[in-house]
Amino acid sequence: MGKALYAAGWLGIVVFAALLLQGCDFFRAVAGRPTSEELVRMEELRDAEAALNTMKMLALRADSLERASRVRHWEEDSATVSQAMKSGKAVFKKIDELKTAPAVLPDSVFCLMMGYFNNKSNAERLYETIKKDGFDPMLVPFESGATGVAMFPCGSASGILDEIERVRGKEYFPSDFWIIWNTSRYNINNSNLK
Repeated sequence: MGKALYAAGWLGIVVFAALLLQGCDFFRAVAGRPTSEELVRMEELRDAEAALNTMKMLALRADSLERASRVRHWEEDSATVSQAMKSGKAVFKKIDELKTAPAVLPDSVFCLMMGYFNNKSNAERLYETIKKDGFDPMLVPFESGATGVAMFPCGSASGILDEIERVRGKEYFPSDFWIIWNTSRYNINNSNLK
């Protein structure tokens, strides 16, 4: 019995030493708690989730700032358009209010329309006259089959009004010019746009 007790004592020491060498993970596993390896993975997941949440927050903030910028742009242009219309300086027409819309639109918010012709050769003559004067006009087809002559695609109302001053005194500048206003370019949900 003495040898059995002696052997059991050594077995206990060996088991105890093995447990000590394994660290706390054995006791954690026995107690149903996460091991050190699992704790590291959990910390990595928390860090990744925190980084993702930060990225989402920054994206929302950027979206909010971009939307605020578009709203401010809309408000500034609206005030400029209103003032120009009241003073008789220019006539602005929203695309969705036109009886016949352009089939192809310039990639801009505003565009000066120098003429609207049912006869395309008349549009081409005006186009050539403007081109010879050093400007870069555009032929704009309309859904009705008419052809427009446009100039100065521009991103702001004040910008298009400044551009008009470059041609206002020219002999080909019409008294019935108008400015296309593409309100969809603001890309905001605002009931005042319609």
